[in-house]
Amino acid sequence: MKSLWQDIRYGVRMLLRSPRFTIVGVLILALGIGASTAMFSVINTFILHPVPLPGGDRLFEINEIDQAHNQMWRVSPLLYDQLEEHREVFEAVASFNYNILTVSADEFAEQVLGCKATPSFFEIFNVKPVLGRVFRKEEGSPGDDDEIIISDSFWRSRFGGRADIVGQRLETSEKTFTIIGVMPRHFRFPSSNTLFWRPVQLKTGEPNRLGANWWAIGRLRVGVSRGEAQALLDTLNARLATDWPTGRENRITRARPLRDFFVDPSMQKTLWALMGAISFVLLIACANLANLHLARTESRLREVTVRMALGAGRRRVVRQLITESLLLSLPGGLGGVLIAAWGVRIFSLLVPRFAPLVRPMATDQAMLLCALTLSMATGMACGLFPAWYASRIHLSESLKESASMTSPSSRQRFLRNALVVGEVALAFVLLVGAALMIQSVARMLRVDPGYDPMNLARVDVTPRYGRVVPENSEGQGQLLELAGRLAALPGTTAVGLMHDQYRRGCRVEGREEPVELQVMQVGVGRYDLFRAIRVPLREGRLLQQTDNPEGEISVVVDESLARLCWPGESAVGKRMRFWSAGADVNATVVGVVGDYRKWGYDAAIEPTVYMPFQRNPSGVSFLIRTSLDPASLMQAARRDVKEVLPDTYAPSTDWLEQVLWASTYSRRLYMQFICAFGAAGLLLSALGVFGVLAYSVSRRTREIGIRMALGARKEQVTRLIMGQGMRLVLAGSGLGLLGTFAVTRTLQNQLFGVQPLDPMSIAAGGCLLAAVGLLACYLPGRHASKVDPVVALRYE
Repeated sequence: MKSLWQDIRYGVRMLLRSPRFTIVGVLILALGIGASTAMFSVINTFILHPVPLPGGDRLFEINEIDQAHNQMWRVSPLLYDQLEEHREVFEAVASFNYNILTVSADEFAEQVLGCKATPSFFEIFNVKPVLGRVFRKEEGSPGDDDEIIISDSFWRSRFGGRADIVGQRLETSEKTFTIIGVMPRHFRFPSSNTLFWRPVQLKTGEPNRLGANWWAIGRLRVGVSRGEAQALLDTLNARLATDWPTGRENRITRARPLRDFFVDPSMQKTLWALMGAISFVLLIACANLANLHLARTESRLREVTVRMALGAGRRRVVRQLITESLLLSLPGGLGGVLIAAWGVRIFSLLVPRFAPLVRPMATDQAMLLCALTLSMATGMACGLFPAWYASRIHLSESLKESASMTSPSSRQRFLRNALVVGEVALAFVLLVGAALMIQSVARMLRVDPGYDPMNLARVDVTPRYGRVVPENSEGQGQLLELAGRLAALPGTTAVGLMHDQYRRGCRVEGREEPVELQVMQVGVGRYDLFRAIRVPLREGRLLQQTDNPEGEISVVVDESLARLCWPGESAVGKRMRFWSAGADVNATVVGVVGDYRKWGYDAAIEPTVYMPFQRNPSGVSFLIRTSLDPASLMQAARRDVKEVLPDTYAPSTDWLEQVLWASTYSRRLYMQFICAFGAAGLLLSALGVFGVLAYSVSRRTREIGIRMALGARKEQVTRLIMGQGMRLVLAGSGLGLLGTFAVTRTLQNQLFGVQPLDPMSIAAGGCLLAAVGLLACYLPGRHASKVDPVVALRYE
């Protein structure tokens, strides 16, 4: 014990005598371990174990799939009832569906999104409220469905976080509910904006018993495989198809892991790719740390030799060096734990904001233990080889070598060079990934949305009951009055009306096959949508006030629909027929406008037909081009809507520039992380190259002195050292190029307009790495050229 304490004290003194080595080693370990642990915590929460249950991997979402149309539906009450009867396979099942309630507010009524859920809903997730209770088994039947559980955010925002909330009443337009519980802050299911849960009993006698519109979750019994569960679903599906053949043609039932409900499989690939990037940084950090330990051990060969010559045993020397490695690893591991706790909140930004959440986002005890174990293992791995190497010293030879600064052995050089080549290869892959993401975001931002988003706002007005205004001239006058008020606001230059698009089947002149297209109702004349948002007219004319006679109507189509239906022909004058508002509509195309992306730079452009308002829709949007600031416009819009259309919800306002910019959020954030990892890898690999060459120069002082004494010029010495370093950089780049072919495909779902093996991105990553590597080689080479041969030989 006494000798161990001596080793610890001596190790602390040695680390304090080398503050640069100690600080760099601790930072490398802390950053590498902290970043990888934080990223793994996010993946563990959202992908591996999104549900905090020992048997979370036994949870499955059950869906009905229409094979004829390749569409995935939910389940019907009939199927859910069958699932509840087969508890030998599913030990617990639950179902839910979204629900909207209207609650009163100071100025406008407020729509609150929540869901109806069977009483077993919270049981299947093994989650309990922070206040109150969950549903009882008998609750949810007609006449016994007045209970409601609210979310933490709704509790705080509407009720001020009152401690006596249980038993209070919630007044809605549908009925009055009794609040029986408040869920924890982290529970956000089935979506992040779910504010309440109300009980429901699914009955097979419901009129819509065949409607596949209920989500279903089942937890398998222990020992039951997924294949056995699928066999049961196939049997139930065949039975229902026999008993209820109408509406179930070409329909199958499938179970998929519930984790796919939390995060889309494409997003899972994104998170795993980031985990791989952080692992690369951790490997580079560990390689650098190993090089630091190796260089430090080699520089201490004389000390170790003297100690062994004075009687120190090999075991004692090994123990001393390992103790020093562990002393360095301990603060690095603790720092990694602190960085992990902070990094979890940063990396969780990568998960979509609407993603559901069942467990709290935090680094759990398992992750803390993993970080500490990893730090210890890294310290042991970095210190074991130098300790083993030092213990094999032959005293007589070592004492002779320590008197002269000879070059390291070929085995030593190979190990150090191999570590540097590995660092450079990993950094090359990270840099190519960063270049791909930078180019992807740049190309997305250069996409022409098809309209001018500058100073363009969208104000959405949604009715509380039925339509916005009655279907008469007075109702139309109210819409025009509101549009006129908005147009009269200071700084407003144009106002356009539109109704959100909906999909319809259509038959067009000159084409036998029907076409699936989007139909949108738009304003005409003074409130023309295309003039307001500045969509170019390609052919024909825009809609006019006279384009709404009885019977056949005039419509405008976009370029995508014109190319699809009449390739190489003029679309103007062509006739089309589609089903709209409960009747066949005959239309004549009078103009073609440009395509435009309504929701984002990467939004798909769908063939669309624009028709004038024929009747009042269930919601209206006003596109306003204005110089007002967002706060002033929102205040004015709320006032005007309240005065003209009082039976509506509070209007929402979006600025189209912000909508387009927000559409790049995930890619921009992903790009920032990849660039940060690439920069860290580049810096660490450059430090590795610099360290190897600097150490080589210090070990080759005598050789360099002799070369210069024999007539070598400074430029030749600089090229000699730089050539040694650049060979390492080139070897690492070549190895990294091979890794790029295998790794960059994981970025496929985040790329936009760029291929995973884009030559420009690979060249950009290679050039940047070469430039930084050249600088890392030049500094030691320049230092070597300044060696005075007289001083070097006198010193030797």
